Amino acid sequence: MPDPFPEPAEGRYTPTRRRFLSLAGLALGGGVLGLGATGCGTAQTGSSTGGSSAKGRPGASGDTLFVSGFQWGPPTSFNPLGASPAWPAGQGQSQLVYETLLRFNLIDGSLQPGLGRELQQTDAKTLTVPLQEGTAWSDGSELTADDVVFSYELSKQVSTSYSSVWTYLDSVTAKDARTVVFTLKDKPYNPGSVKDSLSKLLIVPKAVWSTIDSAKITAETNLKPVGSGPYTLDKADQTQVSLTRADTYWGKTVYGTPAPLAIVHPIFKTGNDGDIKLQSGEIDASQQFTPQIWKMWEDKQRPVATWLKDKPLLPAGQHPAVDLQPEP
Repeated sequence: MPDPFPEPAEGRYTPTRRRFLSLAGLALGGGVLGLGATGCGTAQTGSSTGGSSAKGRPGASGDTLFVSGFQWGPPTSFNPLGASPAWPAGQGQSQLVYETLLRFNLIDGSLQPGLGRELQQTDAKTLTVPLQEGTAWSDGSELTADDVVFSYELSKQVSTSYSSVWTYLDSVTAKDARTVVFTLKDKPYNPGSVKDSLSKLLIVPKAVWSTIDSAKITAETNLKPVGSGPYTLDKADQTQVSLTRADTYWGKTVYGTPAPLAIVHPIFKTGNDGDIKLQSGEIDASQQFTPQIWKMWEDKQRPVATWLKDKPLLPAGQHPAVDLQPEP
């Protein structure tokens, strides 16, 4: 399998089917497809988009990326604020529908651009994130700093896995329509946790979620999600979750156009079912645990590969970090 992190030419991505694994949050952020994947089967994959010369799977399915291991039951909710959101609406999953301000690179521990262009640290208590140009929602409306502020305020009202960030945040404000300012508390002082939230808290549209009673937000199923990512939900039932490429995606000028026209996640009853499909080449990338995966390439029937050539075969699930900044 090609290097999932090839160096971009002149700072610009030229997307192909396989390079898509390093775009749009797939390879950035904990627990996402690119870094957590057990293996990739490439024999039957192919693409006629993005200038790729790959050949294999014939017909329309050649433009589809098939993944597995994220969803193990019929999807009932795509609410990123709910207790059990279906793939890919959950925190720490592929940023295909919802996105974060910044993205955490598990390889080197850096924060990289997302909806936000960069992280600016004005002083020990102030973090500023300017938005990328042209950020927009899938319904065509503009994504602004007000949406970011609303998303953070919502996490204060509704108990979520990242609500604890308010232990260390004094305020989140919109300096202007394109700039968000985070002001940290003196005590307890923890800039590391606030920075961590920038790559984990999924930004949702204020126009949609402000119409829902806060007491009912976690129960909202959100079966027609309006997100900012490069894909929109096409179909979801007991057999699969299917996404279709959003050709109006705001990030095309920044990240390029992802090659797959669709991403499909079949829902398997057992891990063994997923392993069989991976080995046969019907699954391109798998997140599930596969015991003795090396046997798949030892029998030389399929070119299955892992992210690392040697054990442990895939990067660690978390990157340890310590913030040693002195208190203000």
